[in-house]
Amino acid sequence: MKGTIISITPDFQRIITDCTEAVTLEQLREAIGGGYIELIPFFNNIEGTDGLIIRCVAFCDEDGKLKKLRFNEIATSLWRNAIRRNGHQSNDVLCGPVAIVFGDKEFMEAF
Repeated sequence: MKGTIISITPDFQRIITDCTEAVTLEQLREAIGGGYIELIPFFNNIEGTDGLIIRCVAFCDEDGKLKKLRFNEIATSLWRNAIRRNGHQSNDVLCGPVAIVFGDKEFMEAF
C-alpha cells in the first residue's frame, strides 16, 4: 500500500506526505489546517507529473468560506481541470488549504 497526500496552501506551498497505510482522519484534518473535513465534489482526478490522469480524492475545510480563509488559486485551478475532464464546469472557488490524496489501488480502496 502506497499513497501520497499533497496539501496545497493559499500561499502556494505544497506539503507532500508519503503514506504506507490508510490515511487517518487526523492526517486529513492536519492537511487542511484543521476544521471540519469536506470531500470536494468532482475533484476525483489530477494530472500526474508524467501527464497521465490519475484517480484522486480531495478535501478542504467545510467552513473555509465562512471563516474567510484565503482563496486557493492553485487548488481551484486543479479542481476546475478535474471538473472539465468530468464534462462539467464551475465558477466556484476553493478557500484555505486543500488536501489531494492519491496512490495505488490498495491505498485508494480506503476511500
